[in-house]
Amino acid sequence: MYRLNVRTTGMFFAFVLVTVLCIVFGCTVIQKIYYRLEGEGSICEVCDSSTVVVLGQKGRLWIGKELDVYEVITVTRIKQAPLYNKVYKGRIKITETIDDYHSKAIVVSGQIRKNYQVEP
Repeated sequence: MYRLNVRTTGMFFAFVLVTVLCIVFGCTVIQKIYYRLEGEGSICEVCDSSTVVVLGQKGRLWIGKELDVYEVITVTRIKQAPLYNKVYKGRIKITETIDDYHSKAIVVSGQIRKNYQVEP
């Protein structure tokens, strides 16, 4: 007669749990590193030819850095997940930092509006 060993079964479940936690933790860390390096953000205010950029973390922008600006367009499809397209709208240049999360920029080219996405 086959008997289930409680000690072996407990170790197996502990191994599976640790493996799953490592995978989830690893994906989270990789995503944070990617966004810290890439520096995605958005335009939160536009006045004449100057803008205010929000990037969400301290120290990712420096004066003189140029960023591309995109408009994110959602294309709804029947019975499928929505499709997101990015349309290039222009370029901005950082002129000063306001605080840890906001920076002032001037429009180098294009027509920039509030809520557009910013990428290096």
